[in-house]
Amino acid sequence: MNMALGISVTVRKMLIGGIFVVSALALTSASALADFRLAKSYFDAQSKADQLQEILQLIATGDFQGLWEFGFTHRLYNAVIAFQQREGMLVDGILAPPVQERLTRAAATFFVDVPTEHARIDPYGADLRVPRSLFDTVTDTPSKHSYERNDKTLSLSFESYTDAASSFERIFQRLSRSSPQRIVDYKKFHPGYFAINGTFNGRKFYSWMSRVAGGSVGFTLAWDSSWNEKAPKIATLMANTFVPENASQLPTSAQTDQSRKHADSSQQSPSQPETPKSATDGTIYSGTGFQVTAEGHVLTNYHVIAKCSVIVVKRGDDVPVVAAVAASDVKNDLAVIKPELKLASKAAVFRKGDPVRAGEDIVVFGYPKIDILSQTGNLVTGNVAALAGVGNDSTKYQISAPVQHGNSGGPVSDRSGHIIGVVVARLEQDSQDQNINFAIKSSIAETFLDAHNLQYLTSIDAKSLSTPEIGDLLREETLLILCK
Repeated sequence: MNMALGISVTVRKMLIGGIFVVSALALTSASALADFRLAKSYFDAQSKADQLQEILQLIATGDFQGLWEFGFTHRLYNAVIAFQQREGMLVDGILAPPVQERLTRAAATFFVDVPTEHARIDPYGADLRVPRSLFDTVTDTPSKHSYERNDKTLSLSFESYTDAASSFERIFQRLSRSSPQRIVDYKKFHPGYFAINGTFNGRKFYSWMSRVAGGSVGFTLAWDSSWNEKAPKIATLMANTFVPENASQLPTSAQTDQSRKHADSSQQSPSQPETPKSATDGTIYSGTGFQVTAEGHVLTNYHVIAKCSVIVVKRGDDVPVVAAVAASDVKNDLAVIKPELKLASKAAVFRKGDPVRAGEDIVVFGYPKIDILSQTGNLVTGNVAALAGVGNDSTKYQISAPVQHGNSGGPVSDRSGHIIGVVVARLEQDSQDQNINFAIKSSIAETFLDAHNLQYLTSIDAKSLSTPEIGDLLREETLLILCK
């Protein structure tokens, strides 16, 4: 006896609409990972609704194939890159407004040809999008709701089962078994859902089933060769919008999450894939800068931005912002860039009053080696080792604070959190020359800012702060710079 649960469908219209020589620290040669992280931060800053719409649009353009489960994945990143490459846009994986606009226009063709309707499947309240207008007939039974074209080229059915009628695992075993008439090409089982596709009686099919409290509910889309271009997109779109309300009652333990990741491991791209040669138009480098004016101007090293065709800045988890060069001083290796939007919540304060002394404690904040280290920034301490640089260069200090590639352009502060220098270089004579680093004196930076009529803050306050307190100040002022 079939104890399938009763099923009904309510439909409403919705059209988805970075020798003895002083080497520059600038520039962490970041691979695809640095580019990926920048793109991810931009995506994560969007609302869930906007994220889902972009996923569905990438499905419509044929660039994203599969299930969107883990936020901004490498699969999604590669889909954005594929779209940008095909459209002749800057290839960076970032879904910035110009890319979103182009994506919306490109996806519109599919959604005009295949308009979708929002369907709610009772008794579970499962929501998804259905291309209702593609079908001619609808058939209802207590356990099934089916759509069919008169020419039999495309069909869609929804089914539900109680656990008493058939367990979730038993349904998977039955549907994933091949026979002479039914060839299964792909199957994936997860404790909360499964997906199967293959060929049955000469037609392709895609089946999706979700476990819900007390039973299972899902759909099967089947099509002949005339639908080979559109049907896979329809199936992927439906799977990504199939949300049974009662599915949230299932266990959500770490073990379940791990099993989902394990189930996907054979189908998803590696966690750090090699970027296709056609997917980038230049190496991404990174450096550091800090805000010096109330208007949002950012001070950094000239060598950080010297060869950039595109400059992007970001702070913490903020959305990345494009920046332009406002001023530069090649001789002293300084530059000012101006982001389109002010990101830092406050401007740095330069030290006035007592001169810097050898042995004085310092704190350095920056974004070194973002391809392997944290993109939330790196805080280190040290002292002023000498009041001159290589060759008795009076424009620089030698500092003992450890700095790495990517620290260039970052702030060097005293124990009051006031700026006394700008990280610029380290000595690379041999492996024994560790922590022989240099910073441009703040007096040189101030002269540069004055020459360009940029108003900055100064203070003679010598109140000593703890390292964490200084870190909080510097973190608010400092930005990651990505150069392409």
